[in-house]
Amino acid sequence: MNLKHALTTGAVAVASTGALLATSTTAAHAADADTAYTSGTASGTSQYTYRLSDSGSELRNQTVRFTINSSKGKGRVWKVTVLKDGEAVTSATETTDRHGNFVYKTTIRADDDAEIKVRAVAGYGEHAKSTLSLD
Repeated sequence: MNLKHALTTGAVAVASTGALLATSTTAAHAADADTAYTSGTASGTSQYTYRLSDSGSELRNQTVRFTINSSKGKGRVWKVTVLKDGEAVTSATETTDRHGNFVYKTTIRADDDAEIKVRAVAGYGEHAKSTLSLD
């Protein structure tokens, strides 16, 4: 399996506040030919895990599962966006539970070689993003 992977937490870019953000990279792991996953640290102290898996059907569905573990506590709002080859395909707003965590899960239609990026931005400015492919 040729696992394409690009991961960036906190992109090197100028944000709307004008601040330069940090960059870090983490390796992806392949559980099998139909699943890839990675984890890392967001731009603040939150940890994330991202898992991409093939549904196994002929419909070319892929399941995205993105988890944030934050120390910020209950009620923090995050906007999660899923992009396929650079184009936004779905987004949602998630709110952390009493432990500061949330799990976002969705299914999208995509070929195995599509690059699927998840971007999550908290209302208080912290952000995480990661890209995986099943190719």
